Amino acid sequence: VEHRLTVQNGQENIVKIWLEPWGDVVTLDPGEALVVISVGPSGNGLQLELRDNEYVVYAWRGSVLSIVEPSGKVVWESPVASP
Repeated sequence: VEHRLTVQNGQENIVKIWLEPWGDVVTLDPGEALVVISVGPSGNGLQLELRDNEYVVYAWRGSVLSIVEPSGKVVWESPVASP
């Protein structure tokens, strides 16, 4: 199953996107958009939590994540599937 989610920063400051369960972070400049792509077995799907000036993306068990620019350039990829 594949899920895609576009995250756009409409604020005037840099926003962090935490990628769980890996604990990695990517940054999103003002006006920038990134696409979160998750692939894995049937399950709960992606979850997105908004906190002060940051997002937290939660993957589900057995899934992998990729973060890409709208152009398709890969910014980040999960090293292993979510436990």
